[in-house]
Amino acid sequence: QMQRVFDLFPGADFLATTSRRTPPEVKDLVENGPFRYKLIASRQEGNPIPDFLSLSDYLFVTEDSTSMISEAVSFGQANVEILPLINSGNANKVQRMIAPLREQNYLHVFDNSLGDCHRKIDLQSVLREVWQ
Repeated sequence: QMQRVFDLFPGADFLATTSRRTPPEVKDLVENGPFRYKLIASRQEGNPIPDFLSLSDYLFVTEDSTSMISEAVSFGQANVEILPLINSGNANKVQRMIAPLREQNYLHVFDNSLGDCHRKIDLQSVLREVWQ
């Protein structure tokens, strides 16, 4: 999937971060990939996510990163692309979270093509409704 993303954006600046739970083989891909900036969370401090969301045209998030998906659909300007994991065929809680967000055009599940999904959830309105 990463190679396909690189192919879709020749000459682009790529930025990457991992989480503390990122598997070692994925960390290696990030460390050796063509990224202008990379943060390996198990070795470095910091949170570049707000900057990524503000600066990026497209944000690619792995399907299992629920907190990152939540941030991406509620902040910034980036089109949100979800990188699907190998699936067992059984719907899980993450897929149940993603399905309505996809249906409402907040995100696109990456299928080797790009979506136009930069719509954001207005959390201020949601919280206002909850607290009324």
